Amino acid sequence: MFTGLYHLSVLRLQRNNISFIEDDSFAMMHNLLELDLSHNNLKSLSVSIFGIDPTTMIALILKHNPLQCDSRLCWIRNDNEPDWIHLHDPYDTFCVDPDKVPLYSWSDLTPDDLNCQISM
Repeated sequence: MFTGLYHLSVLRLQRNNISFIEDDSFAMMHNLLELDLSHNNLKSLSVSIFGIDPTTMIALILKHNPLQCDSRLCWIRNDNEPDWIHLHDPYDTFCVDPDKVPLYSWSDLTPDDLNCQISM
């Protein structure tokens, strides 16, 4: 999706009514340090938007999205979460679904709440 932005370190896409992000959308952004997706309409987000694991730490901002907190978000919440991802403002990031975890702050969720499968 984004090409030629190899040196971009901060990308702010807040307040754009984004509801879906294609796989590999940020794959060529090797210097990305912060990705702000706050105040959109994202229900879920796949790790594959980054392509392969980035080599730098990325601050991911997801607050004020109607997150469907289920196993599709385990890659962020899992105790074995990627060491390159950091959810910024976890106390301001909430789940709106499913019913068993409504309005939970992201910081209060456990991998069990999301039905994450822990790999051994």
